[in-house]
Amino acid sequence: MDKQENKVLSSEMLGIINKEKAKSDKYRRSILTQDILSQKRNFTNDWALLIVVAIIGILFLGASFIRFPNYIVSNAVIVATNLPSPVIAGHRDTYHLMVRNSAFVTKGEILAVVPGQGDYTQVLKLEKLLRSRRKPNELMPILEATKMNFNCLGKIQALFDNMFSKPTGISGRNTHQLMVAVSSWIDEYTLRSSSDGRLYWDVATLKSILSFQESTTVAHIVPRSAYYLRLALDQNQLGRVHIGQAVQVRVKTSSGADKSISNGSINNISEVMDQGKFDVFVSLPKGHRNFSQGAWLKSGLKCRAYIIVQNQNLLQALFNAIFNRPKSD
Repeated sequence: MDKQENKVLSSEMLGIINKEKAKSDKYRRSILTQDILSQKRNFTNDWALLIVVAIIGILFLGASFIRFPNYIVSNAVIVATNLPSPVIAGHRDTYHLMVRNSAFVTKGEILAVVPGQGDYTQVLKLEKLLRSRRKPNELMPILEATKMNFNCLGKIQALFDNMFSKPTGISGRNTHQLMVAVSSWIDEYTLRSSSDGRLYWDVATLKSILSFQESTTVAHIVPRSAYYLRLALDQNQLGRVHIGQAVQVRVKTSSGADKSISNGSINNISEVMDQGKFDVFVSLPKGHRNFSQGAWLKSGLKCRAYIIVQNQNLLQALFNAIFNRPKSD
């Protein structure tokens, strides 16, 4: 009897305890709900998620605009289609420079003359007259009328004056002798341009009067020229390039950084392997162009060619790096 009573009491006590626990839990939930409802709304609670989503969207949008091309990098050499022509002093003498440094000159223009050997302008006028291919009987009246303009011809003055003292007058023979003398005078006492282009004197200190040694190169004339790039690729790289592909040309600056000097495109790929590599030729349509460091595009300049294999953006580059990695064997 006592056992049954104990069981009934235990059940009643357990029920009372559970009811009290349920009331206590309900009360705590009610207090927590009231606390949440009583809290003041702030900026973080309202906009935090939206700000995070906006930042992620801006990062993705920016990554789609940032270019991150895939390159093949190779050493290259710039080649000019027209090479500079040298100006050589034929005789050891003192010259008066007639053209300033880096000036544009035309073919046949006088660059320098030896002073005290006659008036070079009169000699050049006489040369032009003799080269006009007029017959001696046509040349005689012209020289007669203009001989007073040729009174400072230097060592060829006597030969010129003798032409008018002969009874036979000007003949084909003495005209030829005068032409030879004029050509000899020009070769000996002047420096002339052999082509059109920009003149650069090869001297340490540029003065109006300079002494040159015999058979020495005293200047160079850089003609207007087209330029192209020559580089060599091995057979593994060759499969990733094609004609028309864009190429960036860069050189090392004094700080060691790469400096872009021109852009071009592949216009020819060699069909024959040479020493294990294939020659690739890149046209440079912009040609001769100065840049801020003071260097310029010129023949023989060693540089680096960046062949753009895939002109992708940063987002595509990240995607390819994660999902398109080459599988290891």
